[in-house]
Formats: sequence, C-alpha cells, structure tokens
Amino acid sequence: MVIAVYNPVGEVAQSESVRATTMTGLNGRSVGFVFNHHPAVTGLWAELEKGVELDFRPVGVQRIAKANISMPQPAAQLAKLAAEVDYALGGVGA
Repeated sequence: MVIAVYNPVGEVAQSESVRATTMTGLNGRSVGFVFNHHPAVTGLWAELEKGVELDFRPVGVQRIAKANISMPQPAAQLAKLAAEVDYALGGVGA
C-alpha cells in the first residue's frame, strides 16, 4: 500500500488592480445581488433584498443565483453584472 501526501496549497491567480468608486448614496441607483442559496440563510437573504429595495428604491435590480454553492461564480458573469449595476451585494461565499 502506498500513501501519498498532496500539498493543499493552491496557486493564487493574478488579477488587475481596480480602483474603487465612492458613491455619495445608494438611493435611485441600480443594485446587483449575488447569492448561493445556502439553506442556512435563504430567509435572511430574502429579507435583505426586500429591505434594500424598500429603503433605497433602486432603478434596476439584477440577480445572479449561483448554480453550485461550493464553486466561485464565473468571472464573466460577475463582470457582466458589474457593468450593469452601480453596486452589488454578495452573500455567503458568493
């Protein structure tokens, strides 16, 4: 019998530095939600979305539902969302 030990340390992907944008307020801006539908927080997330929509009255709402809670959201989908909204909220490891 052979026992193999693997190194659990992954390689970090290089990414471009992006300058953060400061907003003066959230009212009337478009919002994006990225959520993985983890069973422990689905009720809380639904209330969060409702609260944001009631309190800040976004002009547009985009939602991304992760297909797999254990995998990162594809970069292309996140880039598309970022291009369509003014700010986004990511939930539970999204």
